[in-house]
Amino acid sequence: MKVLRLIKDDLFFRIGSSEKVKVNVRIIAGFTPEVIQLVKTGEFSDELYCRLNANVIKILPLKSRREDISYLLDYFMEQAAKAHKVAPKKFSSEAIGLLNAYHWPGDVMQMQNMIDWILTVSIYENPGKNIIAMDDLPKEILNGKHSNDPSSQFISTVSELPIREARDIFEREYFIEQLTKFSGNISKTAKFVDMERSALHRKLKSLNIINSKQFKHSD
Repeated sequence: MKVLRLIKDDLFFRIGSSEKVKVNVRIIAGFTPEVIQLVKTGEFSDELYCRLNANVIKILPLKSRREDISYLLDYFMEQAAKAHKVAPKKFSSEAIGLLNAYHWPGDVMQMQNMIDWILTVSIYENPGKNIIAMDDLPKEILNGKHSNDPSSQFISTVSELPIREARDIFEREYFIEQLTKFSGNISKTAKFVDMERSALHRKLKSLNIINSKQFKHSD
């Protein structure tokens, strides 16, 4: 109720004081599915939820935006290196590939903690080593706990194929994923993958993903 009063009236009372303190703040709140469930069951104030739920930004879990992984690896490495007052280290291409395939059950926080752990170990065990190799990664990643993740299964499959066959499988899986993301809307998919609509049409037909009748009704 105190938080709700602060949001509604832009004021609060210090503990033990009757003097009003005016504030001018903006509140950023994060809602997990568990919090939403508490709202539904009445265990979290519905009014407070509505007050906080003003300008909503939906953030997908890390496993659903793998294009961000390499950037976040560099960012958190820079932050960890600054905290430890050492030079940041780079990840090998093999390590990056494995981290991209991992399903990140702990999301971004897990990655941040992982990098801090890796850097701490590296400082004391291999201070002169500038590259984080695949063997330097935590056991939960090396031991294949990501094996139930579709991306990991995909990498395992294509690694046994010639490059041309692997590329065809990748393209098929990639375009199916993008079409699913945009509910089959070809125009939106073409814009996202940066292709002309006609070129995407030809590609989908060549990969036998969608026939021309379905294509006409997908926008």
